[in-house]
Amino acid sequence: MNRLFMNKEFISNLFIFSIITMLFTQLRLFHLPIGIGEIALLLLGLISTLELYQKRKNIMAIFNHIFVFFWFIIFFILLTSYTWVNVMNIHSSDTNVIHDILSYGFILYSIMLFLLLKKYYNLNFDLLMERISYYSVLIYAVLLAITYCFGELLGITLNYENVARYVGLSANANQLALMFTVIPFFILYFNKNNVTNLYENKYSNIILFILSIFIVYWIASRGLNIAIIIGCCFIVMYYIYSRFSNRKILLLSIIISIIISIFVFYSYMDLVKLFFYKGIGSYTHRLELWGNAMELITFSPIIGFGPGAHVSTVVDPSHHWEVHNTFLDLLLQVGILGLFAYIFLLYKIGNNLIKHKQRILLVAFCALILFSSVHFVFRHPIFWFYLFYFYQVGKSKTCVE
Repeated sequence: MNRLFMNKEFISNLFIFSIITMLFTQLRLFHLPIGIGEIALLLLGLISTLELYQKRKNIMAIFNHIFVFFWFIIFFILLTSYTWVNVMNIHSSDTNVIHDILSYGFILYSIMLFLLLKKYYNLNFDLLMERISYYSVLIYAVLLAITYCFGELLGITLNYENVARYVGLSANANQLALMFTVIPFFILYFNKNNVTNLYENKYSNIILFILSIFIVYWIASRGLNIAIIIGCCFIVMYYIYSRFSNRKILLLSIIISIIISIFVFYSYMDLVKLFFYKGIGSYTHRLELWGNAMELITFSPIIGFGPGAHVSTVVDPSHHWEVHNTFLDLLLQVGILGLFAYIFLLYKIGNNLIKHKQRILLVAFCALILFSSVHFVFRHPIFWFYLFYFYQVGKSKTCVE
C-alpha cells in the first residue's frame, strides 16, 4: 500500500477549512488556544506525516528554513530569559505564560506543516490564499447579515466592549481585524493578475472587494481602518504614477487630497475619543503601557523577561498587561536579540517583495505590520500564515505584476 486515502484536493480543502475556522475562538475548548481550526490543522499534520513516513520521505529536510531557524532562536531566548529573570528575581509574570508557550509551540508546528505541504505535496499557496480570502469574505458577510437583520431574534448583537463592533464567531474583534487587514489587498491582487482564475468574472471580484471593505467598516478597529486607508492611498498613488505622465501631477494631488479629507472626516470622532476618553483601551492608557514597557526593559534589555504579559499601569498595578504593540511586546519577551531576529525576518520578506515588484502584496505586507504595531499578533497562526505566504511569493523568480 503506497498511499493513504488523502489526495491533494482533500489536503487543500482541509487546510483552507482549518485556517478560516481558527477565527472561531468563541468555540474553543476549556479556554485553551485549541479550537476547530487548530484541531483540523493537527489532524492534517498527523495524516500527512504518516503518509510521508510510509513513503520514506525525509521530513527532517523541512528544518532547513529561515522560519524554522527563527523560531528555534525565539524558543531558546524565551526559555533562557524566563529562567534568568526568575532565578535572579529580576521580574516575574504569572499571567499567560502557559498560554504563550502553547501558542508559540503551535505556531512552530504550523510553520513546519506549511513547509511540509509546500515541499512534498506541492500545494499552490496562491490558490490557497485566494480561496481563503474569498471564502472568508462570503462567510463573514453572511454572518454579518444574519447578525444585523436577525440579531435580536437570535440573541446575537454587534456589541463588543460596549461599542458596536462585529466579531463574527471570534472572541475578540481584533482577531477578526487581523484576518481582514490584508484580505482587501489580496482580492485586488488576484483580480489584477488572474493568478488562479478562481473567479474569472472581474465584477465578482469587485463585489467581493466591496463586501470586504464593508466588513472592515463593521469590525470598527481603528488600527485596521488606518492600515487599510493608508494602503489604499499607496495603491491609488502607484496606479496614477504608472498610468499618467508627470503633467498629471495635479490630478494626483487632487485625488490624494480627497482621500486625506475623507480619512480626516471619518476619523474625527475617533480621534476625539482617543485623546479625551480616559480608562482602559484609551489613547492615554496605551501610551502609559508603551512608556512603562520602555522603563521595564532596562532591567533585562538583551534577552527580555520570557513569555507572558509584563507591564502594569496605574489603572490596576497588580495586573500585568500586554503592551499592544508587537515590537514592544516582543522586546519585553525576548529582548533586543529576539527583536533583531524578527526585524531581520521582516526585512527579508519585504526586500524580496520589492525585488520581484510585488507592489500590491508589498502594500498588504506593510498594512499587516502597521496593524501589528497597535496589537500583539505574534502568537496568532494566521499572522504567520500571511508572513509565510509573503515570503514564498517574494522568493518566487516569476514576476507576476
